[in-house]
Amino acid sequence: MGGPPSNKKVSSFCLSESIDLMGCFELLESKGFKPQPYKNFFFFFIKKSNQTVTTASVQSRSRENSPKLMSSPPPNEIEMDKIDTHSNINNINVPTVSPNNLYGFSLDRQPTNPTNQYLHPNFYPHLQHNQQHQQHNQFYPAPKSPINSATPNSTPTSQLKLEEFEKNHSLVVVYEYGVVVSWDLPQHLQVRTLNLFENFLHNPLSTKLVDEMTFEKGIDETCIFKDQIFLSDYNYDTKLCISHSLSQSIRVSLLEEHLNKILYLTKNIPSQLVKKGTVGISHPQLGVVVGGVFKIKKSITKNSTLFKSVTSNYFSQNPTNKQVYNLTSNYLEIKERSHSINNNISSINDMVSVCRSELETKSSYRLEMTVIILIFFELLFMILQFIYSIK
Repeated sequence: MGGPPSNKKVSSFCLSESIDLMGCFELLESKGFKPQPYKNFFFFFIKKSNQTVTTASVQSRSRENSPKLMSSPPPNEIEMDKIDTHSNINNINVPTVSPNNLYGFSLDRQPTNPTNQYLHPNFYPHLQHNQQHQQHNQFYPAPKSPINSATPNSTPTSQLKLEEFEKNHSLVVVYEYGVVVSWDLPQHLQVRTLNLFENFLHNPLSTKLVDEMTFEKGIDETCIFKDQIFLSDYNYDTKLCISHSLSQSIRVSLLEEHLNKILYLTKNIPSQLVKKGTVGISHPQLGVVVGGVFKIKKSITKNSTLFKSVTSNYFSQNPTNKQVYNLTSNYLEIKERSHSINNNISSINDMVSVCRSELETKSSYRLEMTVIILIFFELLFMILQFIYSIK
């Protein structure tokens, strides 16, 4: 029977301050993918290459569904191995965007290969909004073969189809605030996928942040223990909820990195005040600290707005999944870490006030001494002039 199955990885990448979602979306559509938009983020699926599919899943495929018998892969099954993301990424012609479309995303265009319907988007209707479902029904009729649509009461069949879909596909979620979350995406496909977004990054980070956890299916209730996610089902809505928390967590980690640099600059101020009664910091150093604090405050405000926008819009359409999001957010301690950042910023502001007060005092003292020295030399000159006049 062999050993237990290896755990799959979910990876979070913080690439930049923000991402041009509209450009990424249109690029993916031009490549043949079928990204699904929400407010401030979208997601899509990547079909794994034959090398990344397990032997068991290959053997379990029927001859009718074998990829070798398919004339060309449908949009949801585009293989990243066939996409050149190195030489042609700068020469991509991005289609124009109609201003009337939702967030600039075109959902009502004809498919690249409309005759190939082995896996159409409505095969998993729970992955789409009702509006998207209706729009796709207009252009993507249900397939006659080889897959029979599951009825509402055929839960085992649906779960088997979801399980098979998960084995062969990876979920990728792209957020406007510069984060990409991938589920069970092989490393070589990660590089290709991230290269696709390279030209759409705003203020890319010099050092990218990466956070990884493992996940597996096999228990009755979704939970997290020691950085391992246990999923209760193969529903991709569950993964989306967890992705929201993971993306927010790595953004908070970025703020923590920036904050640690500022704390390093100010770590000696309290001890200097105790030992010498002076802060021991210069005007340029204080300017760096003040600028860093302003940058963090700006990022906190922007992130909070985007976080609320993503979650409120998503959970207004999927209210039953909020418990999974809350579970993951509590495990990652997003609120506590954000609160800690705010407290540290308050402490830094107090130290900045003390430093600014001392530097202003020193500046006033130097100004006073300069005036006194000038007056002294002026008096000396007058005395010398008087003595010279007497002679």
